[in-house]
Amino acid sequence: ADVIPLEGTKLAPKIATLSRKIEVYGEAPPALEASAGEGGTEPRLGSQRMLESLKAFMAEGSDTLVYVHGYVVSFSDAVGAALALQTKLRGDGLPIRVVLFTWPSDGSNMYDAYKSDRNDASASGVAFARAFLKLRDFLLALPEKEHCGRQVHLLCHSMGNYLLESAVRRLAEMAGGRFPRVF
Repeated sequence: ADVIPLEGTKLAPKIATLSRKIEVYGEAPPALEASAGEGGTEPRLGSQRMLESLKAFMAEGSDTLVYVHGYVVSFSDAVGAALALQTKLRGDGLPIRVVLFTWPSDGSNMYDAYKSDRNDASASGVAFARAFLKLRDFLLALPEKEHCGRQVHLLCHSMGNYLLESAVRRLAEMAGGRFPRVF
């Protein structure tokens, strides 16, 4: 897992305590990933590793919550919010793993930043749509005996809903007008 920058964030003390629990999965291009797969190991994309990790976690009886942050949220603050959300839900007795889908918000409350964030959220819809299709393909490839019966929840805050709207439009385009049913 990569190290998450902590300095200057509102939740830095909480993040520092929980930072060992942060996992970042890179999505290296296949050519780069292939060079890393020496010694007979099959190279895997970060999304595949993440989905396998979630499958194992969910097989133990936990749900997954995908969290998409909103406007005026820096990367560090988005990570902190996801960790705080997971800590709160687990503290309430819910066995759950929070997965953060982050997009390039300016993290600024300036008027022009809203327009910029709106454009970035819309442009990030295609990445979220791709992530959704990767999840669909992963789930469809699972043998029925490996279905765990757990749920994947989606929480989009503020401008994250605009990103979701863009993703739904992109999904319809990518799927040839048919929205892929997974849930």
